[in-house]
Amino acid sequence: MIDRRAFALRLVPLAALAGGLPAMPADDAPSSAPAPRWLQTDAFYSPTVPIAGERGDLLGSEALAGRDLPPGSRGWRIRYLSPLPNGDLTLAIATVIAPDPLPAAPMPMVVFAHGTVGVRQECLPSVVTVPFMGVPALPPALSEGWIVVAPDYVTGGRHGVHPFMIGPSEATSVIDAVRAVRQIPGLSLAGQTVVWGHSQGGHAALWTGAEAPSTAPDIRLVGVVAIAPATDIIRILAHHAGTPKGAILSAYGALSYTTWYPDVRFDKIVTPGTEAIARSLADLCQFDPADQEKMGAIVAGFAGREVLIDPSSGALGKRLRENEPTGDVSVPVLIAQGLDDAVVTPDVTDDFVAARCAAGQSLTYWRAAGLDHGGIVQPGSPIEAPLVAWTRDRFLGVPVPAGCTTCPLPGTA
Repeated sequence: MIDRRAFALRLVPLAALAGGLPAMPADDAPSSAPAPRWLQTDAFYSPTVPIAGERGDLLGSEALAGRDLPPGSRGWRIRYLSPLPNGDLTLAIATVIAPDPLPAAPMPMVVFAHGTVGVRQECLPSVVTVPFMGVPALPPALSEGWIVVAPDYVTGGRHGVHPFMIGPSEATSVIDAVRAVRQIPGLSLAGQTVVWGHSQGGHAALWTGAEAPSTAPDIRLVGVVAIAPATDIIRILAHHAGTPKGAILSAYGALSYTTWYPDVRFDKIVTPGTEAIARSLADLCQFDPADQEKMGAIVAGFAGREVLIDPSSGALGKRLRENEPTGDVSVPVLIAQGLDDAVVTPDVTDDFVAARCAAGQSLTYWRAAGLDHGGIVQPGSPIEAPLVAWTRDRFLGVPVPAGCTTCPLPGTA
């Protein structure tokens, strides 16, 4: 059933809705073709009570209906078990897409961690009619005979709060989705997995690479790709201070961190007098047109005030720094950054790469001239062919030289 969200996506300029505020950057938006529609969360999203089983157990799968999928593909949505940050097992959701007909050869797996869309289940990709929107190189990946998995990140049910920018939890959602997909009847899967992530998902991908060897030795992770990764959230928030984008990201972070960290209190981190409007803003979906209209009015209510008093200080600053993706990754790592990115700016990624290389992390860094935050993963982006080639080499076991390599995006120099 389609509710009020069921109409085409259009990025409503906040300036038109909020008394002259600057528009939210359109380059943060996922691809708008085909136009997505938001659907109601149905019974598939209701946790089984009591929840029993182990991490990664598949609770159910069904063919995707009412979704826009690329020609020559078939999809599923799956329910599986994964822990919340407090350790409680809960229901998690992912969408899965594979070539149709299924290839005779076992399929290696690409897991895609999505960027910021909101912290409620109602905002997350499985609820949208284009659930793989924003996945780069999707048709080429399917042509390679790969299966692609897109976790929502765990929320704990229809009205829960997903652990936004909490790295270990993002990683468990990705890892447990891999385990659950292995249990879908009728699929023949190869052992290798590569994680791709964009923006917040780049943060998740790097955390997955660091966590998987110790927490998931059953998963043969062979590569990690982080595209425009949100590596330093304090610095990113500072860059967007005083903007609608900054207000939205701050509200999401405030709700997430105060939900999952007892030492971070909403009334201590949010500017006095804005607590109610900050909570209202955090409940909305960043790319739903109906919610964007409300966002414009709410952001206007801040009247130039910041949502967060100081994200770099106190318990919040400590927790944000704990969640920077600075763990060692033992498999090949690829980082890609658009040089026209106004959301995660190139200097943030440049500095992250320099610090990780100085710490001994081997990685490849592609810097893409002329590409912004959303454009780097849009259909037809020049990242598609080199990304597929890099991933194919990981599935084939082609070795990567040790050390760090920085270069222009292949094929664009």
